Amino acid sequence: MVRKKKTKTAVLIISAVIVALSIVHLVIPIPLQQLGIGKGAALSSRLTYHFFHANLIHSSLNAWCLLSLAFIYDITAWELLIAYAVASSYPIDTLYSISYQLSIINYHIPDLPTVGLSGICFALIGQVQYRVQRKLYYSTCVCAMIALGFFFPNANALLHLYCYVVGLMVGFFNFPLPHHAH
Repeated sequence: MVRKKKTKTAVLIISAVIVALSIVHLVIPIPLQQLGIGKGAALSSRLTYHFFHANLIHSSLNAWCLLSLAFIYDITAWELLIAYAVASSYPIDTLYSISYQLSIINYHIPDLPTVGLSGICFALIGQVQYRVQRKLYYSTCVCAMIALGFFFPNANALLHLYCYVVGLMVGFFNFPLPHHAH
């Protein structure tokens, strides 16, 4: 019980920090190129891009999603750390290369650097997939959110898809299998 409270406290702090950083960014604008990840991003950017957002609405929506996941599904500190690692490992250089070489795909990674907590949120959404009661409804909603991201020019839908799929795999391998009585 204490661990769950610590995780929820950490999530509250993270949410407050990302919203506060967005407010500070209104006063002291720093170019997103210095804060986000893009092609050839430095390791430091990979580890910090989650905490910066394009605007206050963006940070508020991501904070709300993170808080909802933490409080509804009782995510653990390990799940949160795994989601952070998944989002930080996003293979943006590989996807840039594939995206530009395949003319079949009419989707290109945004030229703006990627910022935001949504990668962590989608990795968590994938991890908790196996705990939800209404799996078909949940999956349909998640797939619709990811698909919609491909229609918004500055959304990195490939990041969302990658993090969700890896989160699903992590959740699958960590979900206890049901025991059948004979």
